[in-house]
Parts: sequence; structure tokens; C-alpha cells
Amino acid sequence: MAQAKTTSLVLADADHLIYDTSSTPPTAVYGLSTNIESLTYKDSSLNFSRALDQKTASSSTLESDPATQQEGDRLYNLVHPLNADYRTDIPAHFFLTCHSPSLSPVGNIKLTTSKSLLSSKPDKIKAVHYPNRTASTSPLFPDEDATEKVLLTCSKQTFGKGYTWTNSQNKEVAREEELKDGDAVKGRRLIFTSGQITQEEQDALVAVWVLKRWVEVAEEKEFKKEALDKLSPAEQAAMDMKWFKRAGGLAGLAAAGGAC
Repeated sequence: MAQAKTTSLVLADADHLIYDTSSTPPTAVYGLSTNIESLTYKDSSLNFSRALDQKTASSSTLESDPATQQEGDRLYNLVHPLNADYRTDIPAHFFLTCHSPSLSPVGNIKLTTSKSLLSSKPDKIKAVHYPNRTASTSPLFPDEDATEKVLLTCSKQTFGKGYTWTNSQNKEVAREEELKDGDAVKGRRLIFTSGQITQEEQDALVAVWVLKRWVEVAEEKEFKKEALDKLSPAEQAAMDMKWFKRAGGLAGLAAAGGAC
């Protein structure tokens, strides 16, 4: 397998392209069917592909014209099912399905997230994958998790707003940081720290990275308000019961703490 040569990528929320900023000028290497910033609650999936036309852009704006961008090899479908938080008939709240096993041999991927009560964004994301399963496989994920393999783990750094990405051997492969105000765009930067990563592994890492950003957007207040407005009365009742049970559990913990 070919080794990946990219060392730094930028995902601007308002852009549908992901740029390799280690080249001069920056070059588009991946494309999304929809940019992260324009996602709404009704959106349930987007396509992640290699950029066919290697577009270049100004390092200050990283802008391009979506109308002139042709889609390259489609790698993954990124999925966040409608009303995912209140459903039991889906494999995960966020997952990726492999469009072509020849392009993406890691197969289908699903995410699990964890965060502290005081955090608005996940502190840790684990991506597990199922080789040889694709978007056309039924079911997308097996009922039992015996065949799952840890692909990547993304952990929030102790200090700062960055994240560290490790592989299945718990070796660091990349670092993630938030774009600064001086960068002129809102988004994230991914810096690869390991030269021992194949192109297929990089494709999977970047796809999971994009899905992680979607997770963060879904946790923002504006997105959640839109979600609440779209709920049916039955779904609102289920959400109220879920909140009531959680509040009761927190009250129990507080009472136990006070009794010590």
C-alpha cells in the first residue's frame, strides 16, 4: 500500500473542500457533498470523496467554487440519522459506510463518544470498524460486536483546545487544532505526526475527522434548537422522560454526596 504524503490538512466549516496546506499553494485533496456550516437538522448524510480536480486556493481564504468542483472517487457516506438521539433501530448516532471496498478496505465505521457534564463537545471519540462491510451490506453492522476492531481514538488534550489521534496500537498518528482568528476562517487543522500511515488509513482518518466535526456541530445550541422544533409530540414526550430520568439520577448523586 502506498504511503500517504500529506502532512497538514485544513477543514474550513464554510467550505466543502479539504485542503492540503503542506503544499504551496494549498491543494484540495478531499471533497464533501455539503459543507459543515450549512448542515441542518434534516440532513442525514453527506458524501466524502477524493477531489478529482486538484483545486488550489489562497492560503488566507481557502475559497473555491462548488459549481466547478468535480467529484472524484467516493470513499464514504457519513451518516447521522434523523432523530438519532431518540431511536433504537439504528447502529449508532453517527457512522460511516464504505462506498467501495477496493478504495476503503477498512469497511464500515461507527463512532462512540463520551464527554464530561461540563463539556459541550466530546472529550473522547472511538472509531471501530468492520472490514469487508460496505454501504450495500445488510446489516451494515453485525448484531454482536465480536468482529469490531478499534481503528482510531481521538482524545481531548489536557491543555488547550486540541485533540490527539491514536491508532489501534495506541500510537499517535495525528494532532488536531482549532484554526485561530488570524487564519481568517473557522474550522480545524489536522497535522499528521506519523510517516507510517497508508493512503487508505489516511482516507479513513480524515473521514472520521469530518464526522467528528459534524458531531460537534450537532451539539451546538442552534442545531439542537432546530432539532427540538422538528420533534413530534411523541418524540418530545420521550425526550422529556429521558431528561427526567437523568435529572433524578443527578439528584441521587447529589444526595449521596451530601450524606458523606
